[in-house]
Amino acid sequence: MTFEDVSRRVAGTLLKLGSLKSPNQTEPIRLNESELTASVGTSREMISRCLSSLQRRGIIEFSRGQLRVLLPQALKAATPNGN
Repeated sequence: MTFEDVSRRVAGTLLKLGSLKSPNQTEPIRLNESELTASVGTSREMISRCLSSLQRRGIIEFSRGQLRVLLPQALKAATPNGN
């Protein structure tokens, strides 16, 4: 699985979790890398790289088991079907 494939799966998972836990996506999502690794089905190293990339681009904010989606539209654009 390529980095781009994993990035798309991570984006889709974060959108799904965000909408389930916070419909307006303003509240932080309680989530750690191990949980995301299990959800996406990849290595923790790959999850860490994806989260770092999303954070550097200002799409998410991730710290100490809490994640906040800052730019839902940008995250949505990174999903497999872009929806």
